[in-house]
Amino acid sequence: MPTYNISSAVANLRFQMRQTAQGGAVFVKNAVVAYRLTSSAFNEITDIDYPSRHTYSCSTLTHSPTLSTATYSIQASTIGHSLIVGNSVVIWGAAQAAYNVTTVVSTVPNISTFTYTITSSPATPATITTNIFARGGKTTVPGAVYLNDVMYVQDINGPIQNSNEGDISSWNVLAFITPEREPSNPVVLAKSLNYVVSFKEWDTEFFYDAGTAAPASPLSRIEAAYLKMGCAAADSVVEFDGGVIFMSKREQLQRSREIHVLDGLTPKKISTPEVERLLNADNLSTVFACYLSAAGHQLYALTLRSISTTPVYDFNNGFWYEWSTLSTAQSTQISAGNLISDGMVATATVSTHGYSDGDPVLVSSVSQAVYNGIFNIRRLTVSTFSYNLSSFTTVTTATSSATIMSVAGYTETYFPAVAYASYQNLDLVLHETNGIIYSIDPDVFQDNGNPINLHVRLSPWDGGNNQHKMISRLRIIGDRVASSSLIRYSDNDLSTYSLYEPMDMSKESAQLPRVGSTRRRVYEIRHTENTAFRAESLEQEAKQGK
Repeated sequence: MPTYNISSAVANLRFQMRQTAQGGAVFVKNAVVAYRLTSSAFNEITDIDYPSRHTYSCSTLTHSPTLSTATYSIQASTIGHSLIVGNSVVIWGAAQAAYNVTTVVSTVPNISTFTYTITSSPATPATITTNIFARGGKTTVPGAVYLNDVMYVQDINGPIQNSNEGDISSWNVLAFITPEREPSNPVVLAKSLNYVVSFKEWDTEFFYDAGTAAPASPLSRIEAAYLKMGCAAADSVVEFDGGVIFMSKREQLQRSREIHVLDGLTPKKISTPEVERLLNADNLSTVFACYLSAAGHQLYALTLRSISTTPVYDFNNGFWYEWSTLSTAQSTQISAGNLISDGMVATATVSTHGYSDGDPVLVSSVSQAVYNGIFNIRRLTVSTFSYNLSSFTTVTTATSSATIMSVAGYTETYFPAVAYASYQNLDLVLHETNGIIYSIDPDVFQDNGNPINLHVRLSPWDGGNNQHKMISRLRIIGDRVASSSLIRYSDNDLSTYSLYEPMDMSKESAQLPRVGSTRRRVYEIRHTENTAFRAESLEQEAKQGK
């Protein structure tokens, strides 16, 4: 399989891909560069009419000491340049370092020269070692649309420009149409059914292929479909077979962020007040989203990295969840003699461990295997915690021979999947930072060897009155599996909680007896074991008090 390198003048910009008709080529772009990928080649699109940065070879480089400016003359073989005043440029290759800067275009005398300001007076003309290059120009917003053999991208200044029909490498400066209902800046370009959608800051415009002859744009505006609703974050936009999902924004000076699904030309709100509080609390500095289809569920996962949160919408049932991932924290040594048990419950003494009730911990390097593994801790103090052993042991004081006994907790953060693909009956996601592709498997109950922290909070229950109710029994209605679930409750609107109590899910009549009295109660269920968890409801037996 051939490998091709991508070169971008600006680092850390996300790429998008769009397949052309019958898979003849793939269009690959970010804000400043675009490529055409075929079965035999991977070539940068260098047509000067494409609205993005290009590389120009410079034949001469001189400057005026009085004006402290440098003027580049573009070689005739480049045919000219498409730079305009204010475009950012990167210059490199001159022997005098003062010329090699990242700056903006000051003036454009003609299509063969441009000027920019420098802060010193190096030798003029510049000495050319091999070649002097300038890279710069317009940039495009995220997204590309392929419609009827034509590729569309949108300039950051507004115009939607298109390639020649049947050739994504060739572009015409006159082939564009500009959204102009409101003077808001473009955010992202997308496709809904056979419509081109221009999401802007606080409004959205739609276009269809009217078949207008070249060199004009084939598109025409759909006046009746205009939305007074824009897009709050470009990377929240996901196209899927049911439409387009995006984070909306109502007005220029309002936050009012919501999640909508665009079905053709019609938006449908799917966010809840709880989700909208998260959207409006985030600064949107880093947002990414993807659409997943796994285990019979269609899901939209939106990550708000600055607040380490990933709300996920399930199209099958209309519910929102929060997804997270656990990673092992730094381990702490357990000194000899500080890990003991009564045969079934182990107690470790670890100074200022920082764990909370119910947290999963990884205990390792103990000679007696029954002490090792991932456990939920309970009955803890500042310097001790306990956990249930998986089986009985007669060794009441754990030991370690070649290595030192240790315990490590877990750090919980957002779900780091930035892209999804289905391949040979596998559901694959791409990790945000390490580039690893993971498979989502409904028969695997750990996340790359780490626990999955399933956490369910039920709606408050008061039995329809404010009187005391005695709870004599509590049980989970669900699958019987060889694991334990943890249950706790709050009787004062989440101000404080009881300690977690384990419920053995392998027993047919798994239950907790004598669960106290309450006027109003909220239950929470937690499950981190390496088994499936499927529950329908939480059943309680309550007796009315006075």
